[in-house]
Amino acid sequence: MATVARIAHAELALHTLALSQYRPVTGTAAPGAQPLEVFSEALATALNRLASAVRSLTQPQPIPPLRPLHAALREAPALRDTALVVITDRLVDSANTLDSILRQRLPER
Repeated sequence: MATVARIAHAELALHTLALSQYRPVTGTAAPGAQPLEVFSEALATALNRLASAVRSLTQPQPIPPLRPLHAALREAPALRDTALVVITDRLVDSANTLDSILRQRLPER
């Protein structure tokens, strides 16, 4: 499934970015960390619910609204125009697409 491949590619890109020598390292929370933490938790919830739906072959539980949370990332001054915003945009698109596909094709719980 192409959507799952897009999620995997975005996750690999995110992993590569996290290991990059160019990421800032500080002893305190970086500016923009709070929207990133909120987004990260929501994305983890969404992906867990989608994975559970695939395992159970039933429609997923409602996933958090990722697009508004991603908009907050785009607007955070420390994150604006960064690779992180591009990668997380791909994750949001892929998660929302997979959610839609599973809702159309799997029976309700």
